[in-house]
Amino acid sequence: MAKPGTLPRLVHGAEVWQNARLVIMTRLHDLEGLSTCLADSALITQLHDMRIAARRLRYSLELFMDAVPPVHTEVATTALNICREMQDLLGAIHDADVLMPQLVEQMHRELKPGLPNEKNVAPFGVHFINWDSCTGLISTCRDVMQERDHAFDKINEAWRVQKEAGIFVALAAAAGVGADA
Repeated sequence: MAKPGTLPRLVHGAEVWQNARLVIMTRLHDLEGLSTCLADSALITQLHDMRIAARRLRYSLELFMDAVPPVHTEVATTALNICREMQDLLGAIHDADVLMPQLVEQMHRELKPGLPNEKNVAPFGVHFINWDSCTGLISTCRDVMQERDHAFDKINEAWRVQKEAGIFVALAAAAGVGADA
């Protein structure tokens, strides 16, 4: 798992928004840094790390929403909704990545009685394997793969739409550190 960016030193006694901006910018930077994994659906660990980064940004936005100046509330709310959607889609991808090896392991257990071993060197017979179970597992594996592929397509679409709309750019501008954003 990727480590989150180190938060800059918060300013004691400062307005909440001044420190909130530091947290939001760090979490936004973490999320954007992981977005390169959207180019390859096989980057399982990086996609999970992106999910965690989206969750951290989401929770930071939720925590500090009351401190967001009214002029920036709309962009912060939109960014929060995008983070929720991304977290859900990346969660569906992660669930599939966790489930698939378990399904394959079950398939292995179903097929094992039909494989020759030290005790059974004869060729396997048709009745040593629960073929109905195997058929069901294969069907489930295909469904999980299709759902994962669909979630991956949707997360890429959500990222593209967010980029085209400039949502995270606007959030970064609103939370811009240095100026009184």
